[in-house]
Amino acid sequence: MPRTPPSGADAELINALAARGVAVSVYQLERWRTAGLLPRNPRRGLGQGRGTGAVLLPETVAQAEMLARGVRQGRATAKTLIGGGIGQAFRTGSSAELRAVISGHLRRMAEEDGAVLLAGVDYTSEEYDERAEEDLAAVRRDARRSPPEMHNGLLDMAGDLGFDVSGIPRMPPWSKLRLLMPITSRLMADGTSGVGADEFAEAVGAGIGLPAEAVEDFKNALAAREVEILRDGGDLWSELMPAHQDFADLLAVVEAATDEDLAHATAAVVGTASLQLFAVLGSAVGLHQPDTEMPCVPRPDGVLAMLRHPVWQCWGQYQTPAGLNKEDDVALWTALALGSHPVNVEVLTLYAEFLRRELRFPSAETGE
Repeated sequence: MPRTPPSGADAELINALAARGVAVSVYQLERWRTAGLLPRNPRRGLGQGRGTGAVLLPETVAQAEMLARGVRQGRATAKTLIGGGIGQAFRTGSSAELRAVISGHLRRMAEEDGAVLLAGVDYTSEEYDERAEEDLAAVRRDARRSPPEMHNGLLDMAGDLGFDVSGIPRMPPWSKLRLLMPITSRLMADGTSGVGADEFAEAVGAGIGLPAEAVEDFKNALAAREVEILRDGGDLWSELMPAHQDFADLLAVVEAATDEDLAHATAAVVGTASLQLFAVLGSAVGLHQPDTEMPCVPRPDGVLAMLRHPVWQCWGQYQTPAGLNKEDDVALWTALALGSHPVNVEVLTLYAEFLRRELRFPSAETGE
């Protein structure tokens, strides 16, 4: 461990984290670097014959904050995004290890969500119902831990500062959206066979705040459509949720992916989430200082463009230090990006380039 005071770059890093409410020591930074969790500060020329010096990169601040918050909240460091099995597989270049780690996370999540088909156990009706109630109770408990209201918070801030926010929709409060979680959990666990169209209609109605009469109309319309589709040998769910994939589907997608595609999808998820973190952290500064030229700080028009962007609205706003910093999340989104989910690898790649432009980062493709 170092016995000298922190270098200029490390002192700058410690101060930057302190300004965000995170306290770390130089000894903690060195332990993370020794474990391969945090990059060392690169050295660059100081100009005018003054030699070289260590330079703090914005990426290092973000990584250190994610590590510090993970430790502070009681999560094992090995569970965090850049320090666990997925990060290790990337460092060693082991495609087999990467596939095994991602599949392992998906299997454990499936079992925790009550995926009886994946568990390979035959349940009686009574046992299945009992387990289903336990699973749904656990989902409801998890749903009470609301994610940050990033979208509405930035939208309100922009409006209060006098920026034109017309045409930017408000997101439903999490207290409403979490009512969809039991249905989502069951779809992920066992597919569509165990969820009725009437349950789906009730969950959606509750989630978006439809009045009781509208929910009944929705249920009746779905029932009538289901009769038509069944008569033709079709499946109602293919219309309702064309991008739906349960854990069995996701495992099959991961196992079938080439080594190159799996690595590319994982890198797209992790890289885009990191860029999203920079954009969220810099947005408040960009709104309050519209003329700033600081890197990692989007200008107000960039913040508003992000709030209008469909990928932000359905994905990006949840990928923050409170969201995509666990390997379970990385594994799930990697599998979804490989499959038929709307937020796939191509979409993430385009969105990452959008964020790079607004953050004034070099393009991943051209380097400019």
